[in-house]
Amino acid sequence: MQSVCNDGRIRAMNSVWRRIVVKGSRPHSQPSLLQLVGQSTSRTGSLLGGCTAILALVLTGCGPEARDSGPDLGDLPAFDAQVVSELPQATRERIEGAYERVAQFPADPDGNAQVGMLLHAHRLHTLAGEFYLRAHKLDPASFRWAYYLGVVELERGRTAEATSRFEAALVLDPEYEPARLAAANGSLVLGHLDRSEMHFRHILERSPASAPARFGLGQVHAERGNFPKAIEEFEQACELAPDFSKARYALAMGLRELGQTEEARQHLDLHSQSREAAPVPDDPILQAVTRMEATSYAYAQAGVEHVNSGAYELGAKLLQRALDLNPEDEGVAVSLLIAYGHLGDLARTKGHFDRAIIVFPNSEDLRFNYATILAQRGYSVEASEAFKRVLEINPRHAQSHTSLGYLREDEGDFGAASAHYRKALEGEPGNPGARFRLGRMALARGKARPALDHFRAALADPQDQQDQLLYGIATAFAMLGEYAKAAEFAKQAHERARALGHLALADSIQADLLSYEAQRASW
Repeated sequence: MQSVCNDGRIRAMNSVWRRIVVKGSRPHSQPSLLQLVGQSTSRTGSLLGGCTAILALVLTGCGPEARDSGPDLGDLPAFDAQVVSELPQATRERIEGAYERVAQFPADPDGNAQVGMLLHAHRLHTLAGEFYLRAHKLDPASFRWAYYLGVVELERGRTAEATSRFEAALVLDPEYEPARLAAANGSLVLGHLDRSEMHFRHILERSPASAPARFGLGQVHAERGNFPKAIEEFEQACELAPDFSKARYALAMGLRELGQTEEARQHLDLHSQSREAAPVPDDPILQAVTRMEATSYAYAQAGVEHVNSGAYELGAKLLQRALDLNPEDEGVAVSLLIAYGHLGDLARTKGHFDRAIIVFPNSEDLRFNYATILAQRGYSVEASEAFKRVLEINPRHAQSHTSLGYLREDEGDFGAASAHYRKALEGEPGNPGARFRLGRMALARGKARPALDHFRAALADPQDQQDQLLYGIATAFAMLGEYAKAAEFAKQAHERARALGHLALADSIQADLLSYEAQRASW
């Protein structure tokens, strides 16, 4: 990712990355994201090596001496190493350990379920289902494994299979309400209205205040065309859960069917203010799975590592999950914005910014990075407005002043550019970008001494434009007729440019170095 900067073009966004801080608590032994970003990090703990060892266990540890006379389970399901390798390292290690244990004891239902739960917690539903099925075959009397099978099928979008699994689980525990509600909703989707109604009424006999069951029963009535009965149930659902947006919308549509348009409009207005699609019933059995998921910090750490290594899409995916788990983490929101910027996906960048700025309206980092991305993409007018918004929040924001200076300089408004550079120095006297540009402008006006002062001040902050600063110093000394010093600094600039891989610049410096040495020899 790059942002507008020196030479009227762009520079690496390292200084922006260094500003990212993930808020909130974390283990003291772990590094902060402030330490992780802006530096190259290696990905370790890949499951590739682990899976090779595990495969050997699978092939050698499941012989006759390791099997019992239980159900035919088939081979232990194989991992997709690439998919699992996308998880945080600590999570990969947990899954590896659980897999190794079940490879040693393949007939242990709890061991199989443990792997399934870990995979399920990280949304690897297909593979999780295979381990749940093994656990269910080994322990068919366990409600948990039967219920988890229904959940993963539902999360895969397989409504018929999920509903069948929930019905089977209810045989083992008829009173577990989340399973009954899932079976009722599945039957409704499949058009099995009598079965769906039976499940909803069973729930309401035990829990009359269940808003989801009231809503579901209303849907059954609506499917049958009985809108007066449907409206009655929808009204009760809304009384029980005023923010139940689906029930509120269904109530409005039912009233509209009966020609009660004014009441329908009122409920549509309330629907637009509702905050939740549907109340979530307490589900302690499923919560045992969700508690196994990696923390927001672990996802954020892994996301930043992937972005720093150039895996921008995967990094964005992990950062989005971190933000889902902790929507109040401003640092993760900024990191995700930068990941989208790296991808060059302006639509996703803008969408994420629009959502994030509602949560963090005064975030300088969000606004500055978004403005930088706009500028890098060539939207200079929009970028200027965005940088100005940062300055409304913090008039001394040096990087925004510097960036506005670059934009004004590109437009040929050198007076405005110079003013922004000097404002940047008021907030950050060593700002290298502002110093460099003021030095160049001074050289253009033939003022070598002020140029030297700016270039030397900028050198105090090591960065990737050091070769240009040294070259500027060499040029200033040449203007003063001090060719020995000019040659000295030109030589340093040439070495630095080659080290940084700026080969075109290195060639230009080499030509001037030869000229300076010739001038020195002639004096």
